[in-house]
Amino acid sequence: MLSFRTRNNLFYTFIIAKKFFNRSTPECIIIGLVSSSSNHLFFIYPIVLVEFAAKDIVPIETVIAADFITVGLSVCALDFNTQNKLDVKKALLKQIKNPAFIGLILGLIIYHSSINLPESSNRLIDFICDSGVPLTLLGMGILLSYKTDTTQIQLSFLITFLKLFGFLIVLTTIIWLSDITFTDAKTTLMLSSAPIGAMALIFASIYNIKTDAVVRSGIMTYIIALFLIPLVGSIF
Repeated sequence: MLSFRTRNNLFYTFIIAKKFFNRSTPECIIIGLVSSSSNHLFFIYPIVLVEFAAKDIVPIETVIAADFITVGLSVCALDFNTQNKLDVKKALLKQIKNPAFIGLILGLIIYHSSINLPESSNRLIDFICDSGVPLTLLGMGILLSYKTDTTQIQLSFLITFLKLFGFLIVLTTIIWLSDITFTDAKTTLMLSSAPIGAMALIFASIYNIKTDAVVRSGIMTYIIALFLIPLVGSIF
């Protein structure tokens, strides 16, 4: 259910950015991707691994897997809208260089094989994982120092509202109207309160798309999520 709602959030934000803010199609794709993706690996997954039962982790893992598909399709859409000549084969082959896709394949190979990585490799991987959020915030801080315009600031507030509050309100309403209990949906609700993912910022830089709204919404959602995630977890 949450995976379906995130895809809808991408579509709605894309339409709003296109129709009301008159942004280019590639920029609308990035804005939609930002609004629908969450930094679940660093903010939610570690919490649920420690505090919740295995059955409560399944929705999080499902969304993580679905996000790989969403990112891949979004990158294909960016390729189609940024290249002068439409080349479907080239766009699909380019997915091999997609960092999310590479990480997924390597993870599946290691998980389903009997490969035992040396302790030094495990420590290196842990170090890289632990560096993700600090380096993202450092990069956002640098980009935040650049001047921007009113439209980008308005878009950043739109992304922040839809990602943390609009999405949460809609999801809470759906759960309330369904047979699902709020206790069973607690991890799902916490995930909807997570800040935006950094993957969209990376692709915005790669495709030379304006990152002002992404960076500002990133900073705002990171700060708000520090209070919103524990609040949602305690209320429900």
